[in-house]
Amino acid sequence: MAKPHYHFLQSVLLFIPLLYFHYNFILGSSSPSPAKTLLLPSDSSALLDFKSKADLRNVLDFSAKTGSGFCKWGGVQCSDSNRAVKVVLENMNLGGVFAPDTLTQLRQLRVLSLRNNSLTGPVPDLSGLVNLKVLFLCRNYFSGAVPPSVSTLHRLKTLDLSYNMLAGSIPLSLNGLERLYFLRLDFNRFHGPVPPFNLSSLQVFNVSHNDLAGAVPVTPTLSRFNTSSFALNSRLCGAIVHRQCRSTRPFFGDAAPPPKQAAASALSQTADQHGGTDPNKARVRSSVQIPRRKFERALSEIYESSNIGI
Repeated sequence: MAKPHYHFLQSVLLFIPLLYFHYNFILGSSSPSPAKTLLLPSDSSALLDFKSKADLRNVLDFSAKTGSGFCKWGGVQCSDSNRAVKVVLENMNLGGVFAPDTLTQLRQLRVLSLRNNSLTGPVPDLSGLVNLKVLFLCRNYFSGAVPPSVSTLHRLKTLDLSYNMLAGSIPLSLNGLERLYFLRLDFNRFHGPVPPFNLSSLQVFNVSHNDLAGAVPVTPTLSRFNTSSFALNSRLCGAIVHRQCRSTRPFFGDAAPPPKQAAASALSQTADQHGGTDPNKARVRSSVQIPRRKFERALSEIYESSNIGI
């Protein structure tokens, strides 16, 4: 009588482990495991990480379900080796932050444009973008200082940080970007002096509408640009901006006119240069139209040299 009971217990004990492994197999197959996530290409993961922080309105078509085909996502262009070389997400109504360790993990990226969105917060460390040639972060709400890592991007030809809320001083270290062709920092909150930029390649330059102060350095590079590149910085002075600096010795060799006369003379010069006395029209012409012509020519040369179209 005891023997059948013994066999029954033995069968139950053998069945329990089988039931345990069967249950875990079903449970594991019903939800994605970390291992499956790790199978996504690294560039795909970087783009998805960016979307999770920058696309709070869920505008982008990036999805883990199509992660293996990320080269077909809107705004993404890849090389023949399926590495992202160009990410252009402009006018997308993106709202969120440009989080660290997201797009900056795209090691082969040449062109990055997030122009005309609603991104906030600081610009992250960009040192991972060692191949970057073109960077447009303009017309957002970025704040804080220009990250020091920008000055390490030695292949950079175009840098546009205009129309943000960036503050602090303009980094002198940008002078080390020897290939820089296009630099716009206008319409921010930068203060302090204009650095003595002396980049032979620089053709487009604008630091207007900030809170810069002091004498504009007379370098061969800065001397190429007219007053519109420095406009609406009321405390800038020097020969380049045609405004005498306060000193014991006159800058232009003659005694300084009384304040009211100097102000009237400056307004007259601005009106003569821009074809009228309306300061708003002068502002639009100096900060938009003049850079725009050079902007289009600059982009054409940049993309031809990097073999990447836009």
